[in-house]
Amino acid sequence: MAIAAIAALQQWPTFFPSSFFQPPLIFSCDIQTAMSIDDALIEKLYSPLAGRLRHGLGLCQWRVALECLNGSVAFYVGAVAFEIAGKGMNDGIFVTMLRALVWLLIMDRVRRLARRQAASSIGMSSARTRERLFRIVLVGVLPLSLCYVAGWSNLLYSASLALLVCHLYFKAADMPPPMPKGRLAFLRA
Repeated sequence: MAIAAIAALQQWPTFFPSSFFQPPLIFSCDIQTAMSIDDALIEKLYSPLAGRLRHGLGLCQWRVALECLNGSVAFYVGAVAFEIAGKGMNDGIFVTMLRALVWLLIMDRVRRLARRQAASSIGMSSARTRERLFRIVLVGVLPLSLCYVAGWSNLLYSASLALLVCHLYFKAADMPPPMPKGRLAFLRA
């Protein structure tokens, strides 16, 4: 039996060509391209928008970021309400409500972290560097979320995700890009 399994594993690549496991070209990019997209979104879209909001309406970028987070939570609660309203008498709503509870607990933690970051200068500078991976992943997922909109609940989930992305980018706007640091002291000697 083990010999048959090994023989099947040796023949397996002939069934599936190597191109089968490669992502399509639309999704293939290296980390440097993703970081440059992230930096371009910050520098070309969100920093000018944060400046216009600051000088035109007197709204600080952190206030706008927190309001985007509040809007994200509101749209998520609305999406959960539409999803529960669309279920029948025999459909279970426990999983939906449990998922909503976990997500709202995560968003409460994110809100507390954002308030703490806004209160300290170190937190403000770390918002751009520490959350880069989250921004890249969520920006990549946002078009996929918009492609699968089939009803009001899906549309509200996508709007919630878009406002979460706006929250992360407004926090990162107007912060200087991370500078590469020199070598460690023990490496200089």
